[in-house]
Amino acid sequence: MVGLVAVLELMVICALALFGLTQVLFPLANGKPLFPFFRRPDRAARMLAEAQQRRAAAEQMLEAAKLEAEAARLHEEALQTRVRQFEETGDRQPAAPKERDRN
Repeated sequence: MVGLVAVLELMVICALALFGLTQVLFPLANGKPLFPFFRRPDRAARMLAEAQQRRAAAEQMLEAAKLEAEAARLHEEALQTRVRQFEETGDRQPAAPKERDRN
């Protein structure tokens, strides 16, 4: 019985020494925060990164929507210009050359 208590005592001492080394002395020596085992990953940093990704995606979608709106506006202006020219002169603009005629 005494042998078992001594072995158990030795195991507890070793566990405490290992805990002290890995959770206090090594982090102190490396300039890191104490008790890294009990620290959760930095949730705020992860949430910030996700928010920044969502923001970047939203900005890209907004830019694409602006470009599409500008393209539609320019197309509408071009159509209106052609209609005005046709009404004024009665002539259509010459048709654009076909792809095979360009070569």
